[in-house]
Amino acid sequence: MEQIKEGVLDEFKAVTKFDVRDFFIDFIGFSGEDYLNIVNFYSGRGDGPVQSSFARLEHLKEQSDKIAEIADINSGRFNTYGSWVLMEHLENISEAIMTIANLPKYLRVNTSNNQYGGGQGLTIPQRKGKPSKPYSAGPGGRRTGGQNSHWKTG
Repeated sequence: MEQIKEGVLDEFKAVTKFDVRDFFIDFIGFSGEDYLNIVNFYSGRGDGPVQSSFARLEHLKEQSDKIAEIADINSGRFNTYGSWVLMEHLENISEAIMTIANLPKYLRVNTSNNQYGGGQGLTIPQRKGKPSKPYSAGPGGRRTGGQNSHWKTG
């Protein structure tokens, strides 16, 4: 991706009264310090409080939303190639922030000591008069079980 020219940042600030440099600096700091804390927290490997990392993520989300709104309001004034490069960088950062905010969805795994823990159990009701059978899926949702079985019964 192309580098943002210094004058473009100054132009953005002159038009919007918002210093986007601070946002870039905050995001770089977050990426280097807090991102791994959040990944470790959701992966079950976190060994300490991560409230400050989540607070910083929330602040970045708010700033990103504010920048998007400001850019939308002033979109007619950003019609140079340099401003398009800046907007592309801002959109990419916004996407990254939303991806990080949605990590619980991406990292939702059944783990036990960082090992796969056996999958989600499921009880399937049988025909009337027969007992229900519990089933579970193996790693990655693969069905496991006996020699000719595609399901593991429990």
